[in-house]
Amino acid sequence: MNQNELDRLNDKTLAENERHFADVEDEEAESIWDSEGANIAEDEYMEERDGF
Repeated sequence: MNQNELDRLNDKTLAENERHFADVEDEEAESIWDSEGANIAEDEYMEERDGF
């Protein structure tokens, strides 16, 4: 594979990534109350409350 082919492949991949991430950014943001961090904090709170 020569440099021109690698450049074209790289450009194609970058364009696909831009389209993908544009779609992802358009999705509704996750609620802070349903996030993984919130779930971990709740678990830690419940363990402290229950004496673990």
